[in-house]
Amino acid sequence: MAQLYTQDHLSASTPESEQEACRRLAESLPDRIELFHSVPFVAETDHGARDGEIDLIVVDPEQGILVLEIKGGKEITHDPDKGWFSISRGGQRHRIKDPFRQARRNLYAVRQRVRGEILAPHRKELPFTYGHGCVFPHAVVQSGPLPMHVRPELCIDARALQSSESPVGRLFTYFRGKNGREEGEAWVEPLIERVLAPPFQAEESLRVRIQQEQAQFIELTEKQSELYSQLLQANRTALVQGVAGTGKTILAQRRATELAESGEKTLYLCFNRLLANHLSGEIASAQNLTVATFHELADVLSQKARGVTFPDNPDQSFWDEGAADLLLDAIEATGTRYDAVIVDEAQDFRETWWMPVKELVGPDGYFYVFYDPEQNVYDTNLEPIESLPTRVPLTTNCRTTTRIREFEERLADLGGITDAEHLTDGKPVETRSFTERSEQIEMLEGTLRHLKQEEALSSSEIVLLSPFTREKSAIGDRLAGYHIEPFRLESPSEDTLYHSTILGFKGMDAPAVILFDVMADHVASQDAHVYVGCSRAQNVLWVLHEQGWR
Repeated sequence: MAQLYTQDHLSASTPESEQEACRRLAESLPDRIELFHSVPFVAETDHGARDGEIDLIVVDPEQGILVLEIKGGKEITHDPDKGWFSISRGGQRHRIKDPFRQARRNLYAVRQRVRGEILAPHRKELPFTYGHGCVFPHAVVQSGPLPMHVRPELCIDARALQSSESPVGRLFTYFRGKNGREEGEAWVEPLIERVLAPPFQAEESLRVRIQQEQAQFIELTEKQSELYSQLLQANRTALVQGVAGTGKTILAQRRATELAESGEKTLYLCFNRLLANHLSGEIASAQNLTVATFHELADVLSQKARGVTFPDNPDQSFWDEGAADLLLDAIEATGTRYDAVIVDEAQDFRETWWMPVKELVGPDGYFYVFYDPEQNVYDTNLEPIESLPTRVPLTTNCRTTTRIREFEERLADLGGITDAEHLTDGKPVETRSFTERSEQIEMLEGTLRHLKQEEALSSSEIVLLSPFTREKSAIGDRLAGYHIEPFRLESPSEDTLYHSTILGFKGMDAPAVILFDVMADHVASQDAHVYVGCSRAQNVLWVLHEQGWR
């Protein structure tokens, strides 16, 4: 007995003619054959799309497929002038569509779908026999002349359904000579899984999800910033502590803008050149506000002071120690002071830098310091700032998803940070391991194709991060057909992707971060460094690491 697949299980709503035809065919055909009842489809034509439904499709792995149209009624008649009609058992006469044209047109729709879904682009012939026909379960086709598009072989009538012989065998025999292409049974599974009964699944678009989450992050961060800004307004000096995602930079930027717009000469200091450039663009219109890195300020003030010279080729000892002495001399020589000094990324400031920084604060001036002790990758001494009298802890994550924040907790002590109310869970963090660094190329290219081509993310939403510069990393100038260039604040073209070192990207963030080259037992892959890299991701995060890295 053939296997019958039907959406309504031949319920009472199924026409009696279809119920009888399906049951009799299923009972008379061998087990290998599968019957698909009531298959809806949409076909594209020169006049637009049209809806259709196929009454029955016969799939025989040893022969091919048949598309059948089932017509009920004790009589089926055709008048060349008036068309086709069906007379019910009760004697009612109904106009119907030409069943043979319907069957042929439905077969054409199946052929087109098969060619598009399971055949190679250059191949036109189907790898099996295919044909069409009509089933008349309550009527017997009379002998005599037939319309030119109708053949006796195309008809399975009430007499054929009662016969002990296979009622579809004659159809397959008839079409085998015309459309016979029997090439084994490899076509059966793709036909069923990709044409006749494919699964359907609609998933949330990652791009839309990111847009929604970004809007939520902005709203939550603004609410938190407004709340804590009122607290800072009540204190002229404060140490603001918070891990990544708690809105430190947004709060610092907001307080700096408030002070500058109220007429206070304000200095915003940070460590990272990239962050300074980004903030300068964000608050460029604010009067009385200067944004600079510590070393940039030292360079600018030294040019204004006689006898104080910034070296042409400074070594590392100058960056760590000498710049502080030079800035202190420049401050004394120029008398530079500010009404308000705001320091961001304070955990990166060397211990010796704090003396000139505090000298920059004018009498009774404002002094705010923002830092994350878990991002202290340079292992600096934080005692000079931890003695500030007023401490403001930021304990609510409002800039990254819960899943990413939970992953970060495996790398750093986040001090019991909680998520903002209604913060999105987000996608789980993807981690993949490799034994050889070169294995990452295939992983990276697969991830990039997924993000760019399937999820339609823009290049500006994706950042590649590594503990190493690009020259020392596992990647070259191109990945998956995209140019790889150093990160810049200008949005990249869609054929380009940006790369940065973890430390070079400190203070910045991106919706999608792919962190790779995380090596086991390497100094640049210590938890603090990897935490910094992971904390740059807002919505989605991938971590590619060497086997052995925990």
